[in-house]
Amino acid sequence: TDAQAAAWQWRAHDPVKNQEVVVKIIADLLVMTESERKDFAGKVQMFAGRTLAGCVMPSEVIQGDGFVAVVTPYIQAVSLRDVIDARRALGQGFTPEESLRVVLSLVGAIQAMHTASPHGALRPGNVMVTARGILLTDGVVGMCVPHDRVYARLDAHADLAVFAAPEFAHKRKPTASADLYALGMIAASLLGATLSRAGADLAALTPELQRAVSTLIEREPGKRPAGIRLLLEALTA
Repeated sequence: TDAQAAAWQWRAHDPVKNQEVVVKIIADLLVMTESERKDFAGKVQMFAGRTLAGCVMPSEVIQGDGFVAVVTPYIQAVSLRDVIDARRALGQGFTPEESLRVVLSLVGAIQAMHTASPHGALRPGNVMVTARGILLTDGVVGMCVPHDRVYARLDAHADLAVFAAPEFAHKRKPTASADLYALGMIAASLLGATLSRAGADLAALTPELQRAVSTLIEREPGKRPAGIRLLLEALTA
């Protein structure tokens, strides 16, 4: 019923594969015409069925009369957004060690994601926490939608916009560097920093943590780490 929702999703059973799936119908505000739905379906189809470590990838895409839907495997999980909110409701934060474990897991998943495509819409809501670890969802879907529509969607929701790299505002196509900015903002959120569209207030963090996070949330993409591998080595060190 939310007219501003980017998608509507249902849990369903695939009788052919005998597995539970999620069917996500992409809203008209992201793909407006039959031509755009066809283009979207074609792009997503290129990634359907791929297996990437730490990522929930599309299993198929369905285009019907007036709609397009992405099907993914169903996973039992809660979002990192819900975990952060639950901790805060209890007056609890994350220790630097806990935060680092989450970030290192995310780095591994992002590295795998980048072998196929930038994620394009990384935020705590599509980082899923499972009994076995962290999984990224909604990867490539954001890259297959006109990027000005993705930005308009993010811009309308302050809690989402803070994770969007500054280049989104200039309607540039998302890149791997934009995912690193989102990663930095997620790390800042875990560590208790105050987030805004202008970045994160890191004053409450130790100097070491400030240096680590600030390199990720540089306003200029060229000043962020050159790649995931270098970032992973630096975090591990």
